[in-house]
Parts: sequence; C-alpha cells; structure tokens
Amino acid sequence: MSLVETPKYNKKECVDEFVRDLIQGNGVENFRKYSLNGELDKYHIRGMAWKIFMEVLPETETLDQWVETLDKLRKEYKTKAKSLLKTQKFKGDPLSGMAMDTSNDSTWNTYYQDNDTKKLINLDLDRTFQELAIFHESKVKSNLADILFIWNKENLDVGYQQGMNDILAVTFLALYPCYFKNTKKLSKNDIIKLSSEQISAINNAQDIYDFFHDEDELYSDLYYCYSKLMKRGLKELFETFKGNEKSIVNFKKYQLFTNQWEEEPTDDLQNPLNVRCTLIIKEKLKAIDPDLYQHFKKIGLSCSIFLQRWLKCMFDREFDLKDVFPIWDAIFATPDSQNGYGLVFLDYIAISMILRIRKQLLECDQNECFMTLFKYPHIDNISELVIFSNNLQIAIEEILHGKRSAFLEQVLGIQNNNNTGRNNKDVNMGNMNMNMNMNMGGMGSMAFMPQNYGMPNNNFTYNNNMEDNRENKGIFKNAMSSMGGFFSNMKNKIEQKFEKKPVNNEGEIMPLSNNNGVAPIRSLKDSAQRIDAIFNKYKDYFSVADVNEYKAIVQYLYNYK
Repeated sequence: MSLVETPKYNKKECVDEFVRDLIQGNGVENFRKYSLNGELDKYHIRGMAWKIFMEVLPETETLDQWVETLDKLRKEYKTKAKSLLKTQKFKGDPLSGMAMDTSNDSTWNTYYQDNDTKKLINLDLDRTFQELAIFHESKVKSNLADILFIWNKENLDVGYQQGMNDILAVTFLALYPCYFKNTKKLSKNDIIKLSSEQISAINNAQDIYDFFHDEDELYSDLYYCYSKLMKRGLKELFETFKGNEKSIVNFKKYQLFTNQWEEEPTDDLQNPLNVRCTLIIKEKLKAIDPDLYQHFKKIGLSCSIFLQRWLKCMFDREFDLKDVFPIWDAIFATPDSQNGYGLVFLDYIAISMILRIRKQLLECDQNECFMTLFKYPHIDNISELVIFSNNLQIAIEEILHGKRSAFLEQVLGIQNNNNTGRNNKDVNMGNMNMNMNMNMGGMGSMAFMPQNYGMPNNNFTYNNNMEDNRENKGIFKNAMSSMGGFFSNMKNKIEQKFEKKPVNNEGEIMPLSNNNGVAPIRSLKDSAQRIDAIFNKYKDYFSVADVNEYKAIVQYLYNYK
C-alpha cells in the first residue's frame, strides 16, 4: 500500500493570514464567517481558529494574554504527563498474594486496568488512517496514545472508548499543517511584549506565530483542543451504562423547539446519545418536515442506528477526510446554546444530510432508506452542505421568531401561491396538525405555518369522500380539537394584555368568544368569522407569530366545505 504524505501549509501564507485576521482584522468573527461558508481551509489559519473556538484561548482575551494562557497550559500538560504516564512501582515480591489483589482500590488492579487501556488505545491507533504516512511514525503514535491515556485517567467516569482515537486523529491532522520548527525561541515575556501593541505585533508577526505554532508544543496544544472538544458535549455521547446504573439526563438541555414526546421517555432514553438521536428525529425533523417523519415512522426505520455513528464520530466516517475539516470548522464555530447544549451544529448537519436527499428517501422502503443513510451519497462540494446547514439554522431561528422561511419552503417544496382563493380545498393537514400541536408558548402553536402560502398536497386532499377515509377523519378530528385550544389561547392572551380585564355589570369577566350577544358558532365559516372579528378588534395586542397563526387557521376554515 502506497502511503500518502500529510503536507504542511506555506508558512509565509500562514503568517500573512495571522496578521490580516488576528492583528489587523476582526479575528474570531472572520474565522466564524469563513467556517460557516466552508472556506476556512484556504486561509491556512485553522490551528489558531480551533484553539479559539474550543476556548483553549478564550475569545475575550487579547493576543498578549493568549501568550500567557498558552504558556501556562503547556507547562500544565507536561506536569500531567509526568504524573500520569510514569511507570507504577511496587514494593515487595511481585509473586506474593498482593499481585493477585484485584479489588477496586488495589494498586495492582489500577496497574492491570491501565495496561489494558494502553493496549486498547495502541490497537485502535494501529488501525487509524493507515493510508497516511504520518500515522506510521512511532513518535506520532506514541504522543497520540499518551494524550488518549491521560484524558482517560482524568475522565474515568467515561474512560477511553473506541472512536475517540478517530476524534483525536482528525484534530491532530487539522493542527499539524500549521506547526513548524521554532529555531528562534523567545521567552514568554519577550513574546508578550512583542504582541502587546499592534505595530510591534505586525513587525514581529513570525516570532509570535512561531510561539503559537511551535512544533515541539504540538501535542500539548492538541491535548487541550481534544479535551475542550470532549467537554463541549462529545464526552457525554460516549457515556454508557454499567450494570443497573442510569445517567441523569437533563431533557430540557436538548430542546430546540419543545419536548413533544409520543410516549413517555423509556430507559433507553436515559443515555444522552440516544436522547440526542431521538430528539433530532422525533422533535426537530418532525417539526420541520412532518411528511418525511411520518414516512420514517410508517416504514419502521430505526434512525438511531445511523445517527449514533454520525454524531459520535462527527461524520468522519461518512465523508472523505478532506471534507470532514470544513464540517468540523462549522460545528466548532457555532456557539453552544445557553442551556448547555454543546456542539449544536451537529444536529443541523445531521438534519441537512437527511433533507438534502428527502425526495429519494420518500421513495425508499426501510432497507433502502437505511442503506442510503448508512452509506451517505457523495457530495462533490462539501461547502454546499455546510452552507445548507447554516441556512437551516437561520431558517429555524426565523421560524421560532414567527417569521416565514423561504429557504425551508423551497426545501420542502412549498410553493408561493398567493392566489389560492377561498375555493382551494387542497390543504396539507399533516403540516397543519403538526403545527397546531406544537406548544410554542408565546409564539403561537402555528408558528411553522407560512403565511399566505398554499401548502403542498403531500398527505391527502380534503373532499366530499372524506367520510370514507378513517385515517383522514382521525387527523381532521385532532386538528379541530387543536383549534379549540387555539381559540382559548387567543382569549387568554387578549385578557393578559389588558391592565383591567373586561367585565360585565356584575364584575364577572366577559367571555371574549361569545361577547355582546354574538350568535353561537354553528359552522366552520362561523368559526372563521368569529376569530376574524376578534383578531381585527384586538390585533394590536398580538405578535407576528399570532398573526401568522390566525391567517393559517382562518384560511383553512374558509376553504374547508
């Protein structure tokens, strides 16, 4: 087998970008922009960008403060290595009974466990990217093994597991091209002085760059990038049960929309990886594309099988190595959510991969869907996937704020049809039912319904023969029940907006849905007229999302015969 060499970047280009982006430019914002456009690689600055994205170098610090931070971390790593990699020494006869003591607190037990872990790590590294010459170098393998073992010793609650070697190897390959031999090593204090003023930093850019990318410090920096990556949410995806133990999972942490379960969480959902896979499909994909969700459900596709592999190894087995880097750039560049949901862009990539081939998936049976997703089709330009995922994230933010998303409408085939008129009976009740049942709080339960847009006729069309279709009748019944909740929710919102609630002569709150002697509702058209009158009277008290919700329901009520 011919081995492929791993090239390094052009050092002059690296230093030039270092000056342009970090010293003269907007720094982190530039890195994020490049990453979310799939363009970071061409700027030769990935090593610095990842250290900042991972908060090895905190974004809030200045260049001279980064020097001090990195110098401190490098010294700490050497201390860790000296302490945790030292050979265990035993007193007494190794053939005595002490050597056979394998209780949990036994020194010998620790020795045996450490040896087993080291063997497993080395075995996995012997199979990692063996087509690349650099992974055949004993120094590289030894240092990677040390990093994995040290992390294992500091995280015994999870410990080393297969797959972590791939994560570390990809991280190493991202940093390696940026590092060079530093022959003119300056002291930390000298580097701090050089980097404290912009003019000085520009004039001495190469010396400063060499400090941040010193080849002799590559593995120290790599350890902290890997450790921070695991801490951002990847570690928990490797959590497994031991015996009858269960992980305590904060379900709210994983929410992007609302936590709408079809059934109560079961034991298999106590594992964070299973939780994340479940929510990607049952919550996020279901909310964005209910037709595809229902198709998966109908054919009995177990999505967790392929999603676990996607998420755990961050797609490094789905794409060529050169295509993995731009994906990771975008994942790292996207800030974590406020509730601690780490590496959130993983979800957007996963959903994007599904949506990009949705037409094909909708035509496949269980086996065909599984094979397509488990061996994902080749993408010629991986930047397209990154940009697609970024657009998806923006679209979801728009939707959560009650706005239309032209991007999602295009992806799902929703056509802009402002001239549908009131005789159009083709209504996608699947989307309507989904939207009505999403309890979006103050944003309204129909936040996903595009205003003034005809819905695709993907599920079924309402017509005079609906009485013969039990499935349609059931969906219609659920939808009408949800409308009652919408009317009640609107009434509550109006009442909450008044400093004093409207009352009658006896001081009782007047029901807004039956105020001033309005005739009772006898038909869907009456419902439309009633809700129309209420909204027009109190429209200044409602949000854009409420207005969208109102328009969608009124349009449906008027259209249905």
